[in-house]
Amino acid sequence: MKKILILHNRYLKYGGEDSVLENESKLLKKKYIVDQLIFENKDINSASFIWKGIYNTDSSQLLENKILSFKPDVIHLHNFFYQMSPAVFIIAKKHQVPLMITIHNYRLLCPSALLTKASSPCQLCITQAIPLSGIKHACFKNSRLKTAHLSLILGLHHLNQTFIKGISKFIFLTPFAKRIFQSSHMNIADDQSIVKPNFIEDFGYSEYSKRKNYFLFIGRLSKEKGIPTLLKSLESSNQKVEIIGDGPLKEKVIEASKKYPHLKFHGFQNKDFVSEKLKKCKALIFPSEWYEGLPMTILEAFSTGTPVICGNIDNVKDIVSDGINGLHFQWGNSDDLSQTLNQAELNEEYYLNARKTYLSKYTPEANLQQFESIINELTC
Repeated sequence: MKKILILHNRYLKYGGEDSVLENESKLLKKKYIVDQLIFENKDINSASFIWKGIYNTDSSQLLENKILSFKPDVIHLHNFFYQMSPAVFIIAKKHQVPLMITIHNYRLLCPSALLTKASSPCQLCITQAIPLSGIKHACFKNSRLKTAHLSLILGLHHLNQTFIKGISKFIFLTPFAKRIFQSSHMNIADDQSIVKPNFIEDFGYSEYSKRKNYFLFIGRLSKEKGIPTLLKSLESSNQKVEIIGDGPLKEKVIEASKKYPHLKFHGFQNKDFVSEKLKKCKALIFPSEWYEGLPMTILEAFSTGTPVICGNIDNVKDIVSDGINGLHFQWGNSDDLSQTLNQAELNEEYYLNARKTYLSKYTPEANLQQFESIINELTC
């Protein structure tokens, strides 16, 4: 059996990438011998970390020891910021171990990692090896100093071609992400990149006849997730909407739930509660106003056969097919969202198509087949 070494640098808070890593590890163990090397972002605010972020010798030694002891056929990397550092690419290349990286966000091109500026879509930095526009606008943690440090890390390694030379295969979650990176200053070759989405376990299909008359939002309560647009749409819509989530705009949502009798706020809830709500709702509302990566909430909706109503912003509009497994509205436009909710005529075909989308693209079985193809290519 081939050996796969999974590398990941955890964020300060547990997030989506951590969950994806855990699920992928379980999946890969069905076909391969799998080991992990996980780094934690501790002491990253110390003065010494100014240089460790560029090349961390401690991390490189840990990785080198792991390669020598485990002898992996392939390395699968998720996040390398900051403790791991770009040393991972240099060490993997030194030992001639092919490295594939799943690109969960846009950090290699954009200090904010989201392709946003002031919570709005932005692509200023994608043509800049050193993202000077990001420094100007303090895009990382609202600090020019912190953005400059991150830009230094990115710039030095871009100019040295550390990423292009050290990565055997870029795995993008969507065609949009692949297009962005290929049109960027990195100019990634087509044979060095592939689209492979994440997967989720099956939530279980819920039939059209079991649906109730309410729309559902699940997610972070923030501006970039479209919460202000959703709340404003309620002024001219009498459709029932339920919201599950937490975030900086929580108080705004609570205020709106008192103002509008057709809005119900549940706060943060566990997976079982979310699953049941998805299986009963008329459709998922996804009003996000940034490009996103591959929203797991949409995959969960498709798993249950739930259509998705989303803004027609790039990337998201490619995941949800207008008139097939969901509906589009003009992103950021509360009037158009309100009109879409009021006029939504979702027949049974929408629900069946949503389920078909999940079964064809986002199951564990489909994902494992894609992994096998990539690993075979890298080790042939």
